[in-house]
Amino acid sequence: MTFPIEDIYLTIIGSLRTVGVFIMIPVFAGRMIPSRVRVFLALLMGVLILPTLQGKGLLPPTFADLTIAFMKEIIVGLMMGFAIHMVFFAVEFGGEIMASEISLTRGSTFDLQTHEHRSGIALLLFNFAMLLFFITGMHREMLYAIVKSYECVPYGLFGNGFGNIELILKATSNVFLLGVRMAAPMIALNFVVTVTFAILGKAAPNFNVFVVSFAARILAGLMLLSLVVGLLTQYILTDMRQGPTLMLKFLLRE
Repeated sequence: MTFPIEDIYLTIIGSLRTVGVFIMIPVFAGRMIPSRVRVFLALLMGVLILPTLQGKGLLPPTFADLTIAFMKEIIVGLMMGFAIHMVFFAVEFGGEIMASEISLTRGSTFDLQTHEHRSGIALLLFNFAMLLFFITGMHREMLYAIVKSYECVPYGLFGNGFGNIELILKATSNVFLLGVRMAAPMIALNFVVTVTFAILGKAAPNFNVFVVSFAARILAGLMLLSLVVGLLTQYILTDMRQGPTLMLKFLLRE
């Protein structure tokens, strides 16, 4: 049984674009998922979308053109994956701000996915965002966006170019906005606690305000976190649902 050269080429093309997306999404890029599994998933995706790619392009005539075409697919995949990656980065950024506001930055936790130390709240929210990514079906929307991307940027050489740099920069700035919005309740809480204990320190100079304020800030912060879970979920889902659309918009020229 033999496979046409074009089918092999198209399978690799579909796999490389998927690999680019996987590299940028923490769910698939983490070390807990073996590299062989990621490669298998990318090849499987290339095989599944093969029928949609057949007859819609030409094979590169030279090896240099083939190399450029492969590089293009990885770049396109990275741009698409960046749209989803921004949501997870914003969640982690917001979690780090929360931990800083309630004095939990020193209580770092080892992340098995990235092999880095993160604050407990940042890691908790990060894993919560990954859970939402799957239970809301965003992984299916992401795979569908990969298939639709070949209508926006066909496979082959670079041609007329692609990429909406202005939109990418604007979306990147929204990452910090989302992080601050998520951490806003903790910022307000820290302000209230600081002012309260500052007044208490003036009223009772012999009272050990510094030590007590740390415990009060942590306790109040954890209680507030349990109360605003619904609000945080809404923020995460709102931005996460825009991810598949941004994956395609990032590829369209201005």
